[in-house]
Amino acid sequence: MKYMRRLKLFSKSLILFMQGIILFSLMLFLPAGDLDYKNGVTYLVFLFIPILSIGIFLFFFSPSLLEIRVKGEETQESQRRIARLISALFSFALISSGLSYRYSFFMIDTNPIFYFTFLFGYLIYAESMRENKYLSRVVEIQEDHKVIDSGLYKIVRHPMYLGFSLMVISSPFMLGALISSLFFFPIVIMLALRIKEEERYLIKNLKGYETYTKRTKFRLFPLLW
Repeated sequence: MKYMRRLKLFSKSLILFMQGIILFSLMLFLPAGDLDYKNGVTYLVFLFIPILSIGIFLFFFSPSLLEIRVKGEETQESQRRIARLISALFSFALISSGLSYRYSFFMIDTNPIFYFTFLFGYLIYAESMRENKYLSRVVEIQEDHKVIDSGLYKIVRHPMYLGFSLMVISSPFMLGALISSLFFFPIVIMLALRIKEEERYLIKNLKGYETYTKRTKFRLFPLLW
């Protein structure tokens, strides 16, 4: 990858990373009223340190995959709507967590198992990226795109969404704000809708994908769906 292209990739990745930290911090700590919301601080550490680590690894060892990951908006209107709904739900979940802390309603103690579940979801997410060089934030067919059916892709067709689902389900318990589950849990439903739309597109446009769906039966959760 040429120097200027690599520099542009570094700048864009860093800006997106910093924007994420600032935006998520504002959505958590402004409603909370102060920075002493320890569950919120811990959550951001668990969320952003792995993102930083994965980003650094990809920048040095797989910049082309990082370039794919920082692409912009969806080109399909149906996927754009779902992505915006997921973003809105995530935002409301963080804001409601901060408010829950501020006014001490529906707060719960955090069981360490949810930290492990969150990190396990992150590991699945990262392994999906390692296994699938075509993995993108947007639904698209890339040059020389082929069906990936090895590793986690033998178990479920969308392991990246499985990892993200585990992170989402763990989030209200990590934040200690049970009320936020009203916004976090529907994200999994939105992911299911995204998968159905995505698979319609892939069956139509990616050679061999329909055959793959017959070999790997489960879309998201093993033995369930």
